[in-house]
Amino acid sequence: MYRSAKETRTIAWNLLKKHYWNVFGFVILATLIAGAGPIGLIIGGPVLIGASYMMLRTIREDNSKDISLLFKEFDDFGRNLGIHLLALLKIFLWCLLFIIPGIVRAYSLSQVYFIAKEHPKLTPSEVLAKSTEMMDGHKGRLFALHFSFIGWFLLAALTFGIGIIFLAPYFEAANGVFYQELIEKNPQYKQTPKIEIVS
Repeated sequence: MYRSAKETRTIAWNLLKKHYWNVFGFVILATLIAGAGPIGLIIGGPVLIGASYMMLRTIREDNSKDISLLFKEFDDFGRNLGIHLLALLKIFLWCLLFIIPGIVRAYSLSQVYFIAKEHPKLTPSEVLAKSTEMMDGHKGRLFALHFSFIGWFLLAALTFGIGIIFLAPYFEAANGVFYQELIEKNPQYKQTPKIEIVS
């Protein structure tokens, strides 16, 4: 049986008790870079994959240091740019149909940055296909996890957005914990030997 949204958040919260400021640093830096207009569109992919790697390293190895790892994925820039642009394009095209199909597609592709790091030999289209496969039957679970943050986001919004910045590490840690559980309970999706999650 999979964890509830509350259980996933609890693990993420306990993780952040030790690593909050390091996680805050790489999550906010990656978000700012990825959101920096045309430049972010070009370099956002490698940076977001780097941030996903750092999150998994924090979860698996209890190590959130070495901010330089955020930029390690520039070593395979073309592939990682392709993954980022292709995912955004597919979500955009589905949104043209209607907002709900776009949201569903976004959840199908929600694991691409984790997968891109753990499966470096996959092409961009294969990474997207693998995320879609992995999320089959789990999109509702991830939506429930995200929806469970609604109270936190409403409270954070009362600070005119400042609180959301500080909430972002918690939200992203929960996403990382979700991915880790997904591959632990579905060995066919794993690239590396099992590493127990730090609770």
